[in-house]
Amino acid sequence: MKRCPKCSADYFDNMLEFCLEDGTKLVNPNQSKITERAVPPPTELLSPLETETIFIAQTPEDPTLPSEKSIAPEKITASQDAAAGRAAKIKEVVTNKWYKTLEFTPLILALAHNYWQWLYLSKQNYYQFFDYLLSANFIIWFGLLISGVTFGIISLKYGRSKSFAITALVVLAVNLLLFMVPK
Repeated sequence: MKRCPKCSADYFDNMLEFCLEDGTKLVNPNQSKITERAVPPPTELLSPLETETIFIAQTPEDPTLPSEKSIAPEKITASQDAAAGRAAKIKEVVTNKWYKTLEFTPLILALAHNYWQWLYLSKQNYYQFFDYLLSANFIIWFGLLISGVTFGIISLKYGRSKSFAITALVVLAVNLLLFMVPK
């Protein structure tokens, strides 16, 4: 026996699928309400532009079929936990690389400043003071000094290890003092 859920008409012919009065799909009154849940199609079979939803009818009383409540929360939580774990690992790797860069940058700039001062600036003639200040060697030296001090202060404030920043600032201070000493 089948029953129409809309008009409540009973049909004793089990071959009928739809109500003859209103066309609604007939249900078996002995079984409880059949639920439908959307199952996403396998992604490898569809192109990115295709969308398709497959509906699978299941009865909650059937012990061979798992219910929606037992599947959905576990799969969602497991996938969300896995995604959160991957995101945390990526964030940790990027943060560690950022701190390493932040720690080594002032020291590299201080050493480049020291090298530039030793190689180019000490050999330059500075009798013409304005020509000396506007020379490319002095401008590069001054840019290395300012950027080294700036990154050193930033590394002192935000870096994990302060030793590289302190070393860089000391090297820059010694270079500045050596620059000011008359030759």
